[in-house]
Amino acid sequence: MKESKEPKGFQKAKKRAEELLKNTPEVTDLLNKTVKKLKFTNNQKLNKLKNEIITLVRMVNAWVNGRYRSVPWNTILFACAALVYFVNPFDLIFDAIPFFGLVDDITVIGFVVNAIQKDIEKFRVWENEQDGSD
Repeated sequence: MKESKEPKGFQKAKKRAEELLKNTPEVTDLLNKTVKKLKFTNNQKLNKLKNEIITLVRMVNAWVNGRYRSVPWNTILFACAALVYFVNPFDLIFDAIPFFGLVDDITVIGFVVNAIQKDIEKFRVWENEQDGSD
């Protein structure tokens, strides 16, 4: 995992994610809310990160369901925390504020994707191998 300064508010999201990861139904709810928010959010800068967000959703889902465990705990924690932050409408900048509301979300997601990029790539390789074995 790459080391860099965490965005403001991310520590709180990590604490919430740590609690969530102890409860599979709550994680599933978070993943569903993330996908729903993505469907109804049209922001050009966020659109560039949609594939990364969906990959985070798939990776956390695979981990929670026990299908993919070849990943460091901190990677899952960071991925889940990014989703917690994204789904929370009352994060650092209120999401309903036009244009500015998603700036902090984009910053947090970009930070996490950058920090865990190698693990995301490993997950995608694993995922492709699973698709090929059906």
